[in-house]
Order: sequence, then structure tokens, then C-alpha cells
Amino acid sequence: MNDQKFILEDYFDGDIAAWGVFRARFGDKKRSFRMDIEGARDGSILTLDERVLYDDGERGDRFWTFTRKSDTLYEGVTEDVPGVSRGVVLGDEIRWSYDFRLKVGERGVPFEFDDRMYLMDNETVLNRVVIKKFGVRVGDITASFHRDAAVARSALAEVA
Repeated sequence: MNDQKFILEDYFDGDIAAWGVFRARFGDKKRSFRMDIEGARDGSILTLDERVLYDDGERGDRFWTFTRKSDTLYEGVTEDVPGVSRGVVLGDEIRWSYDFRLKVGERGVPFEFDDRMYLMDNETVLNRVVIKKFGVRVGDITASFHRDAAVARSALAEVA
């Protein structure tokens, strides 16, 4: 893509707006969302306060804490991830691997997430997540993150 190195805490320090869609196994759209993220960096620690608004009106807020372990390794924790998510930097890409509890009815059911983030430029990150259960692909998420201040403020007003 480009010759930049994806430094998670550099990109996500500040206001970020994101839009995305969840598609089921055979490609039919199930849900879209808008997200506002407030990121704060403290040395090698990055915290992300995510506010999500789904197209059906449901809200889903989440708080992440990421720690840079080396030049090429991150670890992240949040309430919906049992254990730790691990991210490996490969130039302008970060590959994450973790289990995530998705709400199914009233329960949180763990699914396997293969999460890839691509730094397109200083303002834009594209994200593709493949979701599996027992090794079988059940769906995917595609999202676009934007650092542009005007775009982020506009999304914040919509999600707040």
C-alpha cells in the first residue's frame, strides 16, 4: 500500500470517526454502524473510548486499552475480549487475532476475530474483520476510520 509504518498510538491519538457494515456469511448486509472514538496516548499506552450507533438505533459503547510491547507487537484488552488481543505490525498493516464476545440474544457468545487494519495515509485507516465460529466463517466487518477533525466532529454530534 504505502511505505509508512502503522503506529497505532500515533494514528488513534485524538478524535476519530468511523463507518462500517457487518455482512453475514453469504454477503447479505445485516447491520451498519457509525462510531466516534476518543483516543488518548500516555507513553506506550493507548486508550480508546468508542461510542457506536447501529442503523437499528442500538448503541454499543466500548473502552479499549492497548499497550505497545515492541516495535512490532501490541496487546489490547476490553471487557468483550476474554484474555488479550494481540496485534502484529507489518509495515502499514496491523493484524489482530482475538476472541470477541458478540451479543446473541441475551448472551455474549465468543467468536474468533481475524482483524486487519490498513493505514492508507495519515487520515484514513481501512479495517477488515473476518469472524469465525469453530473455524467456520460466519461473517465479516468492513470499516473506514477517519482522523479529519471536521469529519470526526460531525460524527461525534450524530453518535452523542
